[in-house]
Amino acid sequence: MCSFKPLAILAGLALPLCAQTAMPLLGAGTGGIANGFRQSVACSTSAPSVTCSFPQTTSTGNGVAVFVALTLTSSVCTVTSPPSTTYTAGPTAGGVDQVLRSFYALSMTGAATVTVACTGGMFLYVGAGEFSGFSTLDRTGTNTVAAQNPTVTTSGSVTSSTEYVIAAAQNAHAVGTYTAGSGYTIRQIFALGVGAIEDQNAKTGLSGTQTAAFSTTDPSNLAGAVILTFK
Repeated sequence: MCSFKPLAILAGLALPLCAQTAMPLLGAGTGGIANGFRQSVACSTSAPSVTCSFPQTTSTGNGVAVFVALTLTSSVCTVTSPPSTTYTAGPTAGGVDQVLRSFYALSMTGAATVTVACTGGMFLYVGAGEFSGFSTLDRTGTNTVAAQNPTVTTSGSVTSSTEYVIAAAQNAHAVGTYTAGSGYTIRQIFALGVGAIEDQNAKTGLSGTQTAAFSTTDPSNLAGAVILTFK
């Protein structure tokens, strides 16, 4: 059962220690949605670790991208899914008081949960998305400049015309309202609006660098964003 404790860092807002929201599964089984998003989940805690449960068990062989927003920038985080999925650390973006870390697994083993544990971690906000049809990380990029409507661009051109592009952004002071950039769809909002995940609608005909944009009505501004492409 979830419990509530006040978090001074969020100006008195209360955060459920196991707060969790999820987007429903799109498609089912191995042949569900080809080359794209299937389902997502977000969870949060003020403890050093938290476990998110997907709406349904991930399909064997699919990929999962995990984004972790936290307030202790020196924390070292690990991500695991039973029985044996291991995650690789991706790009990190953030400022002095908060950081957005990314992780990915390219071949799930039918896991239903994602567990994030951070050393000395405090106030973890996690968003994760399952996708299908791709098996290799291609390009990444980061943006750590605070802006109300930030963009984030890959550090190089994609090497395939058919790739899955996913991005995440973190708000500096939470309670943000997010709108996806042109050609993208918001897939998951973190607890209290601390962050958001979006992916690109077009999975074919890609070339050059890829740019994801976020917009928010929150004047506190977004604090960082990351982008990853898979082929």
